[in-house]
Amino acid sequence: MNNLRIPWSDNVKDAGIFLVVFAHHEICVLVKGFIYAFHMSLFFFVSRYLFSAQKHVRFKKFVYKRLKTLIIPCLFFAAVAYCCWLFAVRPLFLKGRALLISPVDALLGVFHSNWGVGLGVPMATALWFCTCLFVTESLFWLLKKSCGQDSPKLVGELFIAGTLGYASSLWFFPLPLPWGINIAWTAVVFYGAGFLFKEKLSLSLQISGWKKTAATLIAFLAGLFYYFNGMSLMYPNSHHNPLLFYGAAFFSVGWSI
Repeated sequence: MNNLRIPWSDNVKDAGIFLVVFAHHEICVLVKGFIYAFHMSLFFFVSRYLFSAQKHVRFKKFVYKRLKTLIIPCLFFAAVAYCCWLFAVRPLFLKGRALLISPVDALLGVFHSNWGVGLGVPMATALWFCTCLFVTESLFWLLKKSCGQDSPKLVGELFIAGTLGYASSLWFFPLPLPWGINIAWTAVVFYGAGFLFKEKLSLSLQISGWKKTAATLIAFLAGLFYYFNGMSLMYPNSHHNPLLFYGAAFFSVGWSI
């Protein structure tokens, strides 16, 4: 079973990366909106499916490991992007966005991790996901620790987290908190869903006729939820109606699986 899990998860990651790149091109607004309704939710869902916190029983060791493997590389690439922007890109622009952002704000954005929303290097906007994933994983570790093996209690805590995530979208929009702390309250719902459905998904890799029919129905429902809710953005934490947002996201993730 573990051998089957790797190709499946790799395919989902590849599809997610393709959708992210595709959605950033000039395409039909409806298609772009549908992709934005779930592509980041899918990444958080798969991130929990691939990463096992059981290897790090102690929170301190868990955080140290993720700082080493996730945050340090993120800050390194952000620093490289900042230097390229400051010494190569910015001097070449006589007008435009490159001159609208001061070097100080861009440098602060490297540590604040708010690229593309008032702070940060325009060339490194995608790196917000790394710091937000770190906060999301740390938050889920604490939630899981408090619940133990009690899955219903974990579901309840994820529901509370999702409620706080929606509330934060009203309080802090359009500028997220450092490292996407407020976004993590929403992201942890999908991260936790990946944990709760991990075993069932491992047992459901074979595609049968009824699953194709179910996938078609799920895709239709996802499109319906998106149609009534409009485009959702995980960053900067804009979701409109929370029920329609989670409905569209979960139906779309289910369709992708």
